[in-house]
Amino acid sequence: MEENISRKQRRRLERMAEKEKFAKKRTSKKTVRSIIIWLLTLVIIAGAVWGIIKLAQKPASQGGGDVVATDQNIAEQDWTQGPEGAVVELIEYSDFQCPACAAYQPIVDQILEKYPNDVRFAYRQYPLVSIHQNAYEAAQASEAAGLQGKFWQMHSSLFENQRNWETAPRAKAIFKGYGEEIGLDMDKFDADFNSSVVKDAIAADIIAGESIPLLGTPTFLLNGRLIANPRTVGEFESIIEAEISKLTSEENAT
Repeated sequence: MEENISRKQRRRLERMAEKEKFAKKRTSKKTVRSIIIWLLTLVIIAGAVWGIIKLAQKPASQGGGDVVATDQNIAEQDWTQGPEGAVVELIEYSDFQCPACAAYQPIVDQILEKYPNDVRFAYRQYPLVSIHQNAYEAAQASEAAGLQGKFWQMHSSLFENQRNWETAPRAKAIFKGYGEEIGLDMDKFDADFNSSVVKDAIAADIIAGESIPLLGTPTFLLNGRLIANPRTVGEFESIIEAEISKLTSEENAT
């Protein structure tokens, strides 16, 4: 009887020892896992703190500031406003059916009015044909009008009346109406509308825009530098004035 009890006790002790051993292993694994998680958390926190410090040390930009430099400047074939030799060259890649582009047009007009001697502006075509069904034909209409020296008149008509043609099934007929209003030779307009000259001009602008590449429309380049879109006329003016001031200081220093 004592022997049987002794065997039972021994087996019980052995099972208890195995459970204790297993429990210790399990506790050890949990401890290691906790340490790893704790270390990873520290690394993440340290990275976040470093990023915040670097961001805080980065100089603040005015009105959006410079984003990336490009080698693009106003070219002879561009449709332009403002004097040649102006200290500030402003290029806009735009889509006539883009609501944001239409909203920015009065802002650009105010900038050109305020800085008639300091800013030269160029409009470049970037129709977003995947989302704007009539954008390409609008670009064609402006280019065809430009061949008669009336690009800017058609440019204004397209933006001012954007809601009237943006979803029209036969937008070209509407554009022809604008052409008549601004005094175009309509036979020439019809002939130029689908000409290789017009389509090649649009293609050249698109290729130039894709080489940056653009993220959308409108996109502005200031003296060859891609800038974040200013949110107000005041922000745009701050960017222009900062550029004029910088270039004037550099000129005086030489």
